[in-house]
Amino acid sequence: MPVHSIMLPDSKILKRVAGLKSVVIVGCKLCANDSLAFHTDYPIGRFAVDKDIGETVFLPIPIEEEEKRLKNLLESKGMSVRTETLGCPVCEISYQTEPDILELAKRCVGADAILSLSCVVGTLALKKQLGKALKIVPAMKTVGVLQPCKVLDEAKEFLYLDKNHSTLIRFKV
Repeated sequence: MPVHSIMLPDSKILKRVAGLKSVVIVGCKLCANDSLAFHTDYPIGRFAVDKDIGETVFLPIPIEEEEKRLKNLLESKGMSVRTETLGCPVCEISYQTEPDILELAKRCVGADAILSLSCVVGTLALKKQLGKALKIVPAMKTVGVLQPCKVLDEAKEFLYLDKNHSTLIRFKV
């Protein structure tokens, strides 16, 4: 069952990155994307053929929209911002091979921090793998678990979250 997270308020995120000059926003296209889809009207994503490899790929929509929104917010505060939507769940980064982690680290060179758009487990994985080189700043709060019900549109291009048939169990804290 996927972890369910919500975005922290912008004011809290801004406080956490105050004084930084450069940030890389790292987004998870699995649980975080589903969580954002649950709270918006965006489709979870769409399917498209990658012309370079000739295969169908899944393009997440809510996480990339939130990355863009945060990028604009942080840039308006004078920060240099890049975005990375990982091809795998962020929580699995600790299980990836060393070259994959080194590749992500290379793409983050020059940044003061990574702003993690993932569940608490994904943020922990980033801290374990890259925490010595970069500050890892969570931008989401894990609040429960979600069993998503996903449906394709008639054209089989867009994947939607059916909120009426999904089950959200919030943690009691």
